[in-house]
Amino acid sequence: MRCARPPTCAIPNLPIREKSRRMPQGTLFTEDFLNEGICGTQAWQRLAPDTSASFRTALRAIFAKIADPSRLNEPQTEERIIRPILRALGWAGCYWVQERLETKGRANVPDYLLFGSAEDFAKADRKRKATGRYPLAIAVADAKACYVDLDRRSTGVGADETPSGILRYLSRAEVQSERRIQWGILTNGRHWRLY
Repeated sequence: MRCARPPTCAIPNLPIREKSRRMPQGTLFTEDFLNEGICGTQAWQRLAPDTSASFRTALRAIFAKIADPSRLNEPQTEERIIRPILRALGWAGCYWVQERLETKGRANVPDYLLFGSAEDFAKADRKRKATGRYPLAIAVADAKACYVDLDRRSTGVGADETPSGILRYLSRAEVQSERRIQWGILTNGRHWRLY
């Protein structure tokens, strides 16, 4: 039995080679689980019947506003694709942007600190220091420009390593959050990876 879930080509305005690209091997979830096994989970069964179709409609609307996603740099990708998708997924008002993991420098600054509820975000917002906010979060996320290959390591001075950057953020966040943060997300807006 196959679940009603968006097909890999549900996002319009992407080059054909991207639409047909299969999930890389060695990922957290197998294609079999994502296509069939997920249907048996309690979380999936609790979803309203029209959730998948509504989300697919929201994705199409987000991408329909962009003539050529491959031209977007990282901040544009975040503003025009990633944040609207986070809102469509229910994260509106539940994320903090560019929260430092370290007290000095720009090292270990994930793009997003995600909270499980608006209440947890409100509690975090009242904390004066990041060290007080991390224990209230449930995930960190790192965003890349729409054209960035999530498998490729960046080069050059100050270049971030993808995907090792999100793994580094996740490792530090796990410590800062007293092991509450166990998930990391790496995305270029077109592809979303869960670590």
